Amino acid sequence: MLAKFGDVVSAFAIEKLTMAKNQKVIVSLLSENIVITKTHFIPDVGFIHCFEGKCCEDHGLPSVRYGLHVVKYQSDGGINIVGDQLEFMLLAIGQKDYKNLLTKDQILKQQGSSLVKKDLLVTCVDEQYQNKTFDILGDARWRKILSKEEFRDKMEYFTNNAERVFGRVVDSDSYTKLIEQMGAGPVVDRQTIDQAKKALPASSSRPAPKSLSAPKKPEIEVPAEQPAEVVSADDFDDLLD
Repeated sequence: MLAKFGDVVSAFAIEKLTMAKNQKVIVSLLSENIVITKTHFIPDVGFIHCFEGKCCEDHGLPSVRYGLHVVKYQSDGGINIVGDQLEFMLLAIGQKDYKNLLTKDQILKQQGSSLVKKDLLVTCVDEQYQNKTFDILGDARWRKILSKEEFRDKMEYFTNNAERVFGRVVDSDSYTKLIEQMGAGPVVDRQTIDQAKKALPASSSRPAPKSLSAPKKPEIEVPAEQPAEVVSADDFDDLLD
């Protein structure tokens, strides 16, 4: 992969949105399809997905997290978007924040809209637990920027890899082996991009989009002479099927 000095990439398949206390970012949900996970944290191992077996006997009830596919905009640190660069990320939230977003979505649907058609100002109120507040800013700007083809690529990649962002997927046998390895060295609990590519179904005809293996904040450029077809309000719902 060619890059410029100073560029940074993530080792993980999908970058998770992590914020400092009082930090503000502007995001937009790409779909109503989300990921719901139950995980355990094991010291010296990391997070594993609950398989409702010995993991619960050893570590108690799992933690429930909700994963939303979002784009993060360039902003001024406040309520203003200052550029057309889009960063594709996973917003991981707990039950309280999830209920907050559901309430906002219900209100918007009564008004003939929905949360996935709006931009959101996200403010971190607790850095340790990543608790957040959400304010609606306006209509989702990304649909005037992102092409249909890239939208489909991102959604397919998210569907195939989002669950792994939360931890290692194990069964009873692999869990036993993992515990036996404790103390033998660091264990990576989230997949790298190369590992995620190998995990994609062999029948998939669409490769992982290049922008996800490129620098962390790729700029989406639409040539003026051959404009890409963007995701409009009319066909937005169709693309979510």
